[in-house]
Amino acid sequence: MDVSTEPVRGEVTRDDVAAVLEAVLHEPRTRHLKLYVRGGEDPVERAVAALI
Repeated sequence: MDVSTEPVRGEVTRDDVAAVLEAVLHEPRTRHLKLYVRGGEDPVERAVAALI
């Protein structure tokens, strides 16, 4: 998983998008951020943690 505040290109599944939404839903540090998501090797939690 790759989560960034900068535009990225790549494929992402609906399940990955849902997992990222679930991970950031209760994370106040992601508030007001525009997130870009694409598939990758990192778990969602690690990708979101690297972002914040």
